[in-house]
Amino acid sequence: MELYQALIQFRDSNLGPFFVREADDDRIIKVIRVNEKNRGKSLVELKFTEEEYMSIFVDDKNDYNNNSAIIAACENRYSTNLFVDSYWGDEEMRGGYPLHYFNEENLTLFRKILKLVNPPLAYFEIGNNEDVGEFFYRNFSNESSEIGAYYADYYDETLKAGCLEYVNKKLCGKFDNFGIIEKECKEVYLTTVSSLIYFWDKTKTPHDASLIDMFKNFVEQNNLEFDEDLYEDYYAYWDNENWNDAGFNREINRILDRLHDRLVENTDPEELEKMQKFYKLLDKLNYGACQWYNFPVQKTFGKKNENKIFRIEGFEDGKIKILHKPDKNNFYGVEKMYVEVDDFYNFLYHPELF
Repeated sequence: MELYQALIQFRDSNLGPFFVREADDDRIIKVIRVNEKNRGKSLVELKFTEEEYMSIFVDDKNDYNNNSAIIAACENRYSTNLFVDSYWGDEEMRGGYPLHYFNEENLTLFRKILKLVNPPLAYFEIGNNEDVGEFFYRNFSNESSEIGAYYADYYDETLKAGCLEYVNKKLCGKFDNFGIIEKECKEVYLTTVSSLIYFWDKTKTPHDASLIDMFKNFVEQNNLEFDEDLYEDYYAYWDNENWNDAGFNREINRILDRLHDRLVENTDPEELEKMQKFYKLLDKLNYGACQWYNFPVQKTFGKKNENKIFRIEGFEDGKIKILHKPDKNNFYGVEKMYVEVDDFYNFLYHPELF
């Protein structure tokens, strides 16, 4: 027998609650208190699984945004990244943004690493760390990408948690104005036999349909659907309370500790000294890496040529790696050269000698 017909017969006869229960193939409905004077007012408990409840409000048949899949991914702790990925994390690390989430221990260790190779950069302030992120990315690409990947993972988990909270707020209390009492959001609800029959008739749901089908019609006809695009503004799901600070910093500490040990144990002290000297010199002259500069105008050798430009690529094998364009208007005329740190001043004022 269909559930609708079982509700009618329960209301109009002396049939027991078990009769209604057996008519519900989904095992959602249960008559928990019989009102013998008015059986239509008998109390009914509705127990949904979360998936069943979601399906009432989130219908993706004509929804290219696929909210059901997004919600399912947010609920599955083993799902892949949903909102941000490792490529995003890579770019974030280049901008230095993950440093905002380093704890004091890791910030100290990070500065310690910078002091080994680029002492002036170690005194950066949080909030002004784009140069730091770019330097770390260019010089320690593996560690930078690893940090970026973990940052993306933990950031994505935070957004997923926030998305679920957002959905829960949207889906809780939906039936409050329709004579259905919410005991546990998305799970347990109370109503009466007559109310369910009324909803069935009001929505013109076929008598052989399921309770889920009836509620889907009810939701649609009362404009209760959840039809917004969950992916559209996902940054709004961020909440510091959902950020796993301990887990993230545990991974970062492992990466930085390994890098620090490698620099100290496997790098020639003389090369470290040269590197420190190089970056101190750049800081003193106010030069940065990967930017084109005109040569200084003082002490020019021979005829001055304002078309000459140079670019510092970094420090490699104990020398400064430089790109030099004798004519900045010639796109292809680029010379690569390696200059000793002690010869850098000579290069600046007499590039034609190199």
